[in-house]
Amino acid sequence: MPWRGEGLWTVDWFAIPLFILGPVYAGAAAVDASRLSRPGNIHLVVSVARLRLPYLRAAAWCAVPAAAVHLLAIVIALVTGGVQNPEVGWGWMVLAALVQCLAIAWYVALGSAIGRFAPPVVAGLSAAAGAFVLFYLLGEGSGAGAQENFQLLTFGGATVSRLGLTYDGGYLLGQAVVLPATAAAMLLLPLRMRSGVRVPTGAGSGLAAVTVAVLASTSLVLPAQRLQMAPQTPQDCVGSSPQVCLFAEHSRFAGTVNSQFRDMVDAARDAGYDALIPDKVEEMSRTYRPAPGTGTAGLQIPADTYETGELSLDELVTEIVTPQHCAALYGEEPPSDGYWERNLSLYATWMTLMDVKMDLQDFPVPVKILDAEQVRDIKADFARCDLDGST
Repeated sequence: MPWRGEGLWTVDWFAIPLFILGPVYAGAAAVDASRLSRPGNIHLVVSVARLRLPYLRAAAWCAVPAAAVHLLAIVIALVTGGVQNPEVGWGWMVLAALVQCLAIAWYVALGSAIGRFAPPVVAGLSAAAGAFVLFYLLGEGSGAGAQENFQLLTFGGATVSRLGLTYDGGYLLGQAVVLPATAAAMLLLPLRMRSGVRVPTGAGSGLAAVTVAVLASTSLVLPAQRLQMAPQTPQDCVGSSPQVCLFAEHSRFAGTVNSQFRDMVDAARDAGYDALIPDKVEEMSRTYRPAPGTGTAGLQIPADTYETGELSLDELVTEIVTPQHCAALYGEEPPSDGYWERNLSLYATWMTLMDVKMDLQDFPVPVKILDAEQVRDIKADFARCDLDGST
């Protein structure tokens, strides 16, 4: 449960199985609709005053329980993760969760529409396959063009932290309107018997054409980006001289991070390597990193820490000695070997101060244990983003 504590990540995490469950729901709904439409049962549909009512009931029996279980899973995850004051806001999180439930209803409606015109087995397979294809055409499976246009069937699928991002309200509202509107059109699709074959009526054909047109045009009029940048400074601080500040969503890591960091600070000070110690440590997010010239070190929580809850000394030292504020580290061109020699020498020096035995021959570039003056010079260069000491 790496998503614990993060509201946006938690909600988006539970969208991951929809690319499989959606086609499954569509196939199941198609089978139900097909059974209602086959020759032995079609009279039960066409003889009622409201022709579509049996189809609506069958679809509801599929969609409502599935959506209820899905929503319950999200609620349990939010409670389990201790989400209390998400930066993205409860309102948008609730809407994002409801959009996923609307997606389930949409897949069911698709299956119901397809199932009315084919035998059960063919209907189930066709609906499931069609829904899977639509995921690739209208959702996250669309590949290189992802997030360049509005995608009706994109609901998150987050596998990494989403701190520093927030929902685009227009995007969610667009999904909240288009999903039920097109689902209703598919559920209300009228049919008639012609020469023993089920076909859509003239109105049904027009309704289907309008539905396709709406699905095709959404990318032209609705927002392209589901998530927007929302850089925030971490406010949950512990310790002093220096402080360690994490985001409130990651407060469960404060104990292990602060304990390890205090040991590092004590070892550096006792050996006279005060230049190694930053003025402050701040956790970074997808859109926030410490500003240059502040003496603040950046800390990116490693991926495995989200699952284990533990942060190793090796990982923490690596994060603290890296000048996270320097834009050159995030460019297309990797840093030079000169930078890595200096960065890894800082790392090896601090690890040695922590009584960790190191073989300097194991590093990919020449590394040495630095004295206090050399550390001060390198840190001064890193502060102004002179990564390899060439300026």
